[in-house]
Amino acid sequence: MKLLNAQTRIQNDDIRVVMDRLRAEHSDYEIDTGDAGRWEFRMHYGSLNASFDDHGVLVRVAAQDETCLSYMKMIFAGHIAAHLSTTEGLRWHGDGTDAGTPVFFREISVLSSTRLSPHMQRLRFSVRDRFAHGGFHVRLLLPPAGRQAVWPTMGADGLIVWPSGEDALTIRVYTIRALDVAEGWLDIDFVLHPGTETPAASFAQNARVGDIIGMIGPGGGGLAEASNLLLLGDDTALPAIGRMLEDLAPSARAEAFIEVDGPQERVTLAAGENIAVRWL
Repeated sequence: MKLLNAQTRIQNDDIRVVMDRLRAEHSDYEIDTGDAGRWEFRMHYGSLNASFDDHGVLVRVAAQDETCLSYMKMIFAGHIAAHLSTTEGLRWHGDGTDAGTPVFFREISVLSSTRLSPHMQRLRFSVRDRFAHGGFHVRLLLPPAGRQAVWPTMGADGLIVWPSGEDALTIRVYTIRALDVAEGWLDIDFVLHPGTETPAASFAQNARVGDIIGMIGPGGGGLAEASNLLLLGDDTALPAIGRMLEDLAPSARAEAFIEVDGPQERVTLAAGENIAVRWL
């Protein structure tokens, strides 16, 4: 498989100190190169190589696709921004350097809305750009009511540039409850909080077919590889627990303890001899 590659050179008096911190934070991913002037890290999304000389550091990142390459750039640029308080001079060259909408961003539109319980609403969204991997969780981007949505873009430093002021987005993390890659849809369940200011839940409760929001992801991992799983959570954890039970291997066992406000809040979950669900 051909990898995508990008590189950047940084010249800064403090760069070695900053890179030492990065090395310490990601020591579990470091590969011994046998060269004190060259570091290599193999991470979940790809690899990062750093070569030092008298003029600074040359950083190369590589990954199997545009999304993973973008994540590798963000990991490095985010570290630089956190420790230098600026990314001035950080510019990527190579693959995936075009500015514009992030490759991992999608517009999604409401296909249907279903009340699962008194306080759980399921929205089915249409997704034009299909995906099947990357984790359970996504970030939903809600534009201000009554305004034309302005979506994030990518900066030359590899970091997301978010709309601000009147165009600022409300961002919330949710679990993909189910998806069908071939048909191009995904389900997200929202816990409703009556009397509380919750923008995402309010959107879900009032959503109409055709309403459009933004989505970034997926990410955040998925089902742990284990022969026995103990799952604990309240109603806000129901979407993740439900997804995990459905994805459970036939050879594995799971026991879930779920706290809800009452029997009326229980929802249908996967069943089987290897699954035990206890409502609290």
